[in-house]
Amino acid sequence: MKALDIPLVDLPGSPTRGLARAVQLLPTGIAQSTLAKQIERERGERMPSLYLDLAAGRKHSEVEVLNGAVVRYGRETSVPTPVNLALTDTLRQLAAGTLIWDDFRGKPPALLTRVKMARKGQFGVL
Repeated sequence: MKALDIPLVDLPGSPTRGLARAVQLLPTGIAQSTLAKQIERERGERMPSLYLDLAAGRKHSEVEVLNGAVVRYGRETSVPTPVNLALTDTLRQLAAGTLIWDDFRGKPPALLTRVKMARKGQFGVL
């Protein structure tokens, strides 16, 4: 967003600017805890729309639009986006059936491995 000069704005019921500032200033563990609590509060008992898309067998999800856009704009501005690249690629493959859900379900290290691969440039272009 900074590279594209896009201002951060608060969302209804979510102090986005304050959370972003906290992430920048607080130690990583405290920032992660703060964000996790905010996400839990906002999500409540609702399942993520990505989960609903995949459970319904849809081949495309908002991840391609949202995280994929971060990857594309990152490339345009020479800003690395390994987390968004790993998420987009992984979820696209899960939706297509070329990766197996059970290899990732309840196994955060599996996704972290893919993020590390993306950081090393071991992922193709989306």
